Amino acid sequence: MIIREADFSRDWPAIVAGMWDFYHFAGAPGWVPEDRETFETIMLDMLRNPVFRIFLAEDQGQAVAGIGVSQMPFMMNPEFTMIEELFWWSTDEAPPLAAARLLRHTVEWAKTTPGRVLLMMKALDNSPPGVERSYQKLGLNHVERTYIGELL
Repeated sequence: MIIREADFSRDWPAIVAGMWDFYHFAGAPGWVPEDRETFETIMLDMLRNPVFRIFLAEDQGQAVAGIGVSQMPFMMNPEFTMIEELFWWSTDEAPPLAAARLLRHTVEWAKTTPGRVLLMMKALDNSPPGVERSYQKLGLNHVERTYIGELL
């Protein structure tokens, strides 16, 4: 298994499938497009922005897990760069440590950013318990719970 940055020209089908699965795992709220084609178009347009990066775990030539992050100045103190996890996913075919290796790779990549770096990772209410333990081992602190909903 290798960990590498995504190449949209060849990896896009696996990336969009992983993101689609992630959003359904997260509860597929009504404000995420329900049809796959619209979702794919929106995600492709968004991820063309250079603040977004996607790293993949590839096993036997197939992308089996991925993580998407954004990288930009921290809005409350631009002396810091904020690297924020947007989503991650793993297929049933992924080797057991694929997600852990992706997380380690992302942290090592983040450490190459010049200056002071903040790393923001997320755990959903239905995330496996190992996710939060992994974040704690990285020295990350539980800071907030996020509430989101459409205002009518």
